[in-house]
Amino acid sequence: MPARKTSTPLATLSLQDLLETLNRRQELEDALTRRLGRIQEEVDALRSLVGGTAPAAPRRGRPAKKAAARKKTARKKAPRTKAATKAATKAPASRRAVKTRKGKPTLAENIRSVMKPGESVKASEIMKRLEAAGLHSGAKNFNTMALQALAKQKKLFQRVSRGVYKLKA
Repeated sequence: MPARKTSTPLATLSLQDLLETLNRRQELEDALTRRLGRIQEEVDALRSLVGGTAPAAPRRGRPAKKAAARKKTARKKAPRTKAATKAATKAPASRRAVKTRKGKPTLAENIRSVMKPGESVKASEIMKRLEAAGLHSGAKNFNTMALQALAKQKKLFQRVSRGVYKLKA
């Protein structure tokens, strides 16, 4: 097996030069270690002035979980009122159709406003109509959001074919 070639400049140095480089780097390491010790002493002195008892060196690894988080205590559930029971039986908020957002129509309502009854429209054409109607969004995935609104709002829109929708009568 041939010897492995390296592209480091150390491979081109003589043995004497390598020894000098090694000694120089060890001296540099010793100097940095001494400097670190002095800085650590200063930090400890400052902490003692402030009154902190935190460890001098930062801890490594994952932080320890708090005792309260580790213990799972059984809590009694409060009895439900009629209103709370009724609210719990409703569909989750993610499934309920939201009528307005701070007084503004939803994306599905905007799409419905740019479509004519009985007209089959491609999704790309719907996007063009929304932009022409003045609906602008800063979202990167606005196209996807509009397609999801078309697919999820089955009460408003009917899928004719792939990417083509029309208003339900």
